[in-house]
Amino acid sequence: MLKRITEVDWNEGLYAIQVAQLEMQSVTSKLTERKWKIIEIVKNSGQLDLTLDIKTLQQHFDSFLSSLQDCYVYAYNNKEMDTYWFYLKFYTDSHIGSGEPMRSKRQSGFLVYYPETAYLLVHSSWAKDMHAYVSEAILNAFSADKLVIQRVAAAHIQDLTKQIMNKRSLGVFSQLRNNQTDANPLDIRQKRPKGFEDTYVSPGEKRRRIVPVDIEEMKARYEAINNYFGPDEIISYRSLDIEASTMLDDNFELAEDMEVDDENEENNVQIDMNLKGTNVVEGLRQMVLAGTIQSPLPPWLENVAASVASKIYINKDGVSKEEYEEDSDNEKYTIEKIKVALAPFNTASKSSRLFLNHITTDASRKINPTIKIATDVLTDPTASSRINVVYRDGQKLSLEADKLKINNLIQVVNKHAKKLEEVEQASNW
Repeated sequence: MLKRITEVDWNEGLYAIQVAQLEMQSVTSKLTERKWKIIEIVKNSGQLDLTLDIKTLQQHFDSFLSSLQDCYVYAYNNKEMDTYWFYLKFYTDSHIGSGEPMRSKRQSGFLVYYPETAYLLVHSSWAKDMHAYVSEAILNAFSADKLVIQRVAAAHIQDLTKQIMNKRSLGVFSQLRNNQTDANPLDIRQKRPKGFEDTYVSPGEKRRRIVPVDIEEMKARYEAINNYFGPDEIISYRSLDIEASTMLDDNFELAEDMEVDDENEENNVQIDMNLKGTNVVEGLRQMVLAGTIQSPLPPWLENVAASVASKIYINKDGVSKEEYEEDSDNEKYTIEKIKVALAPFNTASKSSRLFLNHITTDASRKINPTIKIATDVLTDPTASSRINVVYRDGQKLSLEADKLKINNLIQVVNKHAKKLEEVEQASNW
């Protein structure tokens, strides 16, 4: 067969691809009769790019080695073994009379890459000075930092192939298979020079795991909850509208066909949100506790917890304004500020007086006279005190003071007393 090829069919010689195919067939048919080395590709920081296909790797090897030596790179996808085979052929610098480069018998070798892993097999017959070039070509292709090389017995090459291909099939428990010949095969951390990899579990399994939270971070969350919401449960509204306005980056340009009503609002972005639930303030409190709302908390969140506003406007300074829906007379009542001060009424008695300054403004931003609501909160839980709310139209509302917290009182007054004229306190003290 060889005589026919060299004397009849290809008497002028074979092409490089034909020589590579013949060499490849010879090696794959006698895999266990060759001497092999296994190479582990290591990167000290970051992750290796293990998604390279066979054509990309061939281009990396060819472009890097061609800049250093005259060479030829042939690639073959062995689907039966699920591996990428590369045949490397180098030429010497010496020339014969015709001026063509002379080929040497000891300047070729094979690289076998296992896809999506960090392992290669090498069988080479090139000179020692070529090892450095091939090693640098592998590091350049995978953007790695170093190579760990170890000799492998030819009889164990098939077992090694199974180990590499099934390395990640059982996740962390694959180490049990690797340790089956060890003295303690159940020790999955035995003979591991480095910790477990971060990619041995699927993303879904990672999300289901319990992740410990830093104790200082938890203390900061509880402190923020006490400062903004207080320690007690708050009975709150079921819906809250939030409108926030922010500025775009100066480098951001609007489309030419976009019309802007106000030149000052050209780079403004309006964000509208609606929060719904059985208790919006309690939901915000739980979001802070879970870390969804990260610290430091926004300053407008304190006003949300202390008021019963149904709508909030947040401007660039972080100041909040709460607005209520329009009443039957199309009048708007806006709370500009809610200030609660607790002061002792009589140190000798068992009661204290709670003053609530409720300052309201109308749509024209003119401040109305301040309305003060004075309630007596008795320390005796069996005592009762009633609040009489008198409206402008003469309608009255009677409330049990000892059963209402301050947030409930604000909610009821704002909901039922938009035209509030006078609040009188009637108690039994």
